[in-house]
Amino acid sequence: MKVFLSLLALLSSYIGISQAQFTDVTSSKSFPTFSPAYVFGSGVSAADYDNDGDVDLYISSNGDSNNVLYKNLGDGNFELVESVVSIGTNSRTALWFDYNGDHLLDLLVAGDCHGASGPCPDEDYIRLFEQFQDGTFQEVTAQSGLVSGKEVEGIFGGVAAGDIDNDGYLDLVFDYWNGNVFLFKNNGDGTFEDISEEMGISKLSDYWQPLIFDISGNGWSDIYLTVDNDPNLLWKNNADGSFEEVGENLGLDNTHNDMGACFGDFDNDDDLDIYITNIERDLPGKHNALFENKSDGEQLLFDEVSKSAGVSAGGWGWGITFMDADNDMLLDLAATNGPVDMYDIDDKAKFWKNNGDLTFTDISADARFNTNLDATTLISLDYDRDGDLDMVQTLKEDQDPVAIKLLENQLNTTPSFGNYLVVKPRMNGSNHWAIGSKVSIKVGSVVQSRAITAGNSFYGQEPAEAFFGLGENTTVDEITIVWPGGAKTTITEVAGNQIITVNDSDILHAPGLLTAEDLDLDGTRLSWGHMSTNETEFIIERSHLEDFSTFDTFQVDANSNNFTDEEVLVSLTFYYRVMSSDGTNQSGYSNVVSISSNQTISGLGREADFGIYPNPTKGTFTIQAPVDFTDQLKIQLLTVSGKMVKEWVFDSSPASLNSFQMHASPTPGIYIVRMEFTDRQEILKKIAVTR
Repeated sequence: MKVFLSLLALLSSYIGISQAQFTDVTSSKSFPTFSPAYVFGSGVSAADYDNDGDVDLYISSNGDSNNVLYKNLGDGNFELVESVVSIGTNSRTALWFDYNGDHLLDLLVAGDCHGASGPCPDEDYIRLFEQFQDGTFQEVTAQSGLVSGKEVEGIFGGVAAGDIDNDGYLDLVFDYWNGNVFLFKNNGDGTFEDISEEMGISKLSDYWQPLIFDISGNGWSDIYLTVDNDPNLLWKNNADGSFEEVGENLGLDNTHNDMGACFGDFDNDDDLDIYITNIERDLPGKHNALFENKSDGEQLLFDEVSKSAGVSAGGWGWGITFMDADNDMLLDLAATNGPVDMYDIDDKAKFWKNNGDLTFTDISADARFNTNLDATTLISLDYDRDGDLDMVQTLKEDQDPVAIKLLENQLNTTPSFGNYLVVKPRMNGSNHWAIGSKVSIKVGSVVQSRAITAGNSFYGQEPAEAFFGLGENTTVDEITIVWPGGAKTTITEVAGNQIITVNDSDILHAPGLLTAEDLDLDGTRLSWGHMSTNETEFIIERSHLEDFSTFDTFQVDANSNNFTDEEVLVSLTFYYRVMSSDGTNQSGYSNVVSISSNQTISGLGREADFGIYPNPTKGTFTIQAPVDFTDQLKIQLLTVSGKMVKEWVFDSSPASLNSFQMHASPTPGIYIVRMEFTDRQEILKKIAVTR
């Protein structure tokens, strides 16, 4: 008995501080009556859009009523903001993200014309609003390039933002049920480019909620798509500007009626697991799916464990959120349910408590989250900043009193209210809200992790902050931020019961996607993105060997993120990589690019009867000279800066003598061979000397 009581005391700081219970406080917040979009409803997006420390709400609706922006006043109440974003259109969802890198959240509003008649142009249903310093917005859809002028196909499925090329600017994925998926690259100049077909992901299917995050752990954001009826898709980022679909290989290709999706480290092993909602009722074998991340190093693997965990029976599921509702250091699960309007079934919402042993217990009734409302979105946030997570739920149709529910967690009213910590990772560069970062904390031997994303659940968005329950602990031993690109920040001994902001001021991020362009006679142009503001220069390494065992180095000022290598060799492959530097420290490397060239140096003579072989050489090489020189010939080996390495002089020779064998022993590198005549123009060509 003493052993059991000691064990129970040990676990009390991790499990079961107090029971979370939710109270519907919607009626006290003066939310207006509005109509959600036809059949599948509309969503809610939560973010601190005005940077005052409180989480605000943007609620989407159909064209019969305006979308509404609610400013959080910081006292538990909201204020309706009249703005240009209060538009009347058939909106499914919205997304707060800083599209232009000015540290102000902009707003994307997305929908479709399902239920309406007539043409359905995409410029009416994908709309981008830029925020300015005074809190006003201006529509910038046309100049952004986000729409094509085509008619919309299908019902809008969902949207997510993430930096797929590590250039600091957030790219967009959005899709349609019974339509296409679109990937728009952010060019960093206020415009977007549709690269869907280029990436090979433009494919008709029944898409719902996308997620963007570095699932593979290579420092580059991947794309996960829930698909109704067909296999789910995971587009793995290859860190070279391409993606590879690996859902089947990793066990993530669920083939049920998948809809909502979210990340969460439910087993506290410092990697992100995935939960998706489904349709269980009357469809044998189909159920909500919990994918446990069992990856080991570079070996990626997920295992579907929903039945053994006790969270498979979700009903007709839509929105979903992982949340530590009782601050016991374990992520619980909440799912909102409800069939589309052609089905009349009683389908209650679900709340599962994490037991800490890889299983959950259904406590929906005790948590007072078991209504049978026909709902769409479910997100979690601490709207009143009282140290526990609340929920917001949207409904598919007008259900009294309004089509949204604000569910306040009453945990902090209990006598054994657990401790907490909120971590806000923030970057000094253009991805200020650090979308794509992973936040982990360590308390004793327990590690918890959270993903910072833009777009999740179903038509939903949660704020860019990480909420952690601490149980009875009042101090966090360690906070670790893994930033987009893979760089890390670690701080220690942090007090609980506060909101802490961690920035990347001391971090040198590796440069983003490196690309190479062959400029023919003008050399090779390298371009790369960068997420940081701390570097003073970029260091480019060039090698003719893939392992970079030898290489040449070039530096460019941090104000530029491109470089033209004019030292192009004849028939030689070059490999390039780039790193950031502050003059003392260096970052990790970018991806490696290679390019094969068959040009002479820009501006140098080109002679069909002049050759150098072998090229590259180890020091001995043969020059095939023009046959018509009749006077003195000088052959010089020069560095690329023009410094003489060696010179050979030949007097006039018979026309039959046109081949000269040369020998030199310079250090490995790139050199110029110059042939200087007295009666004709000089000829210059390049040569590489290797070990």
